[in-house]
Amino acid sequence: YDPSTGRWVNHHHIQNDPTSLNGNVVTVLKYTPDNTMWIGTDGGGASFLSPYQKPFHRFAPPGMDGYGEKGMAVQSALCDSHGDVWMGTAAEGLLRVPHGTELPVSYLNGARDRFSVRDNSVTAIAEDRRGVLWVGKLNGVSRFDRENNRFRNVPLEQETEKRNIHVTCIRE
Repeated sequence: YDPSTGRWVNHHHIQNDPTSLNGNVVTVLKYTPDNTMWIGTDGGGASFLSPYQKPFHRFAPPGMDGYGEKGMAVQSALCDSHGDVWMGTAAEGLLRVPHGTELPVSYLNGARDRFSVRDNSVTAIAEDRRGVLWVGKLNGVSRFDRENNRFRNVPLEQETEKRNIHVTCIRE
């Protein structure tokens, strides 16, 4: 909605137009403190729109085209108290875009790394009142240790039974 004109503005993906949205199936919208809007899509990755710099900017981690068959599906997003944007993806783990940059930090599951994110499908992200970041996934919950830049996976009861625990929302 454009309050200066009183009109709704429709944005969509246009093939071969890098100033359009990455995809047409929008799954999440998040605003940063400077009113930059981050748009996560299903299979198109993410785009962001700054109120000071138009048009859209497409965002994709290095090695991903951000759209099409190999495109990133963004399932969740958060702008934390530090101004960092976090995006949970369907298969590419968790991405953090530090405030003031466009360079993502990627957090992936490491089979032998007990301090990695538990699963590469991240479906929920939340920050509690103390500034602790919590991540929900197909296989439970992880807590982010900012000081050491690593995760602590929360033990699940009867984990040995290999139950499917799909966390889609985290709330304090």
